[in-house]
Amino acid sequence: MAETEKQVLSKLFRLVPIFSVVIAMTALLTTVAARRKGLTCTYLGSSHLVSVGSGGLEKTVKVEIAGQTVTSISKMSFAVKNTGALAIRSEDVKEPIGLYFPKNVKLINAVVDGTSPPGFSFKVNLDASQNVVFCEFPLLNSGDEAYLAVYIYDSPEAIPELKGRVVDLKAISNTDESGKQLQNPFPYLASIAARKVIYLMLLIFNILLCASIIMILAKLALEYIHWRGWLRQWGDTYELAVLESHPELKPEYDRGRRIGRHKTPKLFNTLSVQQLTQKGIPKNPNTADFSPRLYFGFAVFLMFLAALFGLTSSFMYFAPKGF
Repeated sequence: MAETEKQVLSKLFRLVPIFSVVIAMTALLTTVAARRKGLTCTYLGSSHLVSVGSGGLEKTVKVEIAGQTVTSISKMSFAVKNTGALAIRSEDVKEPIGLYFPKNVKLINAVVDGTSPPGFSFKVNLDASQNVVFCEFPLLNSGDEAYLAVYIYDSPEAIPELKGRVVDLKAISNTDESGKQLQNPFPYLASIAARKVIYLMLLIFNILLCASIIMILAKLALEYIHWRGWLRQWGDTYELAVLESHPELKPEYDRGRRIGRHKTPKLFNTLSVQQLTQKGIPKNPNTADFSPRLYFGFAVFLMFLAALFGLTSSFMYFAPKGF
């Protein structure tokens, strides 16, 4: 390997401590986040089911609820999700969790439209006297989500607030996504087909980069194992052969012995393949003169890149596309 290339590699591996610090900080933040609880109620929007208060329909159409005539019925949709990293159990709930509506909102009923993943138990109970829809569940794992529908009549569609007290949960989050629209990630492209092609190309590119780096890591690991095996069997014999042919390298060899660097890498590529064959020594597989420290540093750098491209691919695949 040329001296300039070795200098470039040396400068590159000086960045390894920086990447190590970044990885350590990321692991620390991930660990802290993994110990947090989170519960979020998202207002998804509403739809008008009955509206007879305009256009003269009230003269020909009559809608009653428990004997009371009404002019409008609306359905408000919500999603209650465990957005933390820890499960929330029924025994963790110290004050009932409920959707608290303003007093001017008239409630008819509340139901569970579905859950994700499907099948887990989640119930709602309407308390009309308090204008609250209470939520009950034995267990809400991280990522579990329940979709609720609350029916109101002759009332403004005022957004309620999910309240309650849960062990180790500072506050329940309430968000409104009823008016949000997915943003176009490619505003400079008018064609939806072109956007999808670009998206797929970027996704595939990131996946291929991640896979390629993983393959390089595997190849590097195999080469390192091969080299260490060669070193154990032929390292001493090789160094003695080098010193016989190049006695001027004896000071470098002695220096390596003094500082505990046995089988000094700088001696490994001194002899040609023909000279090795004559002495019955297999070719040194470490043709790049890498030390174990450089091998490890390069592996850490590649693992960081593989994780970066892997996370990017995952985010692109699971994030809203906005086409």
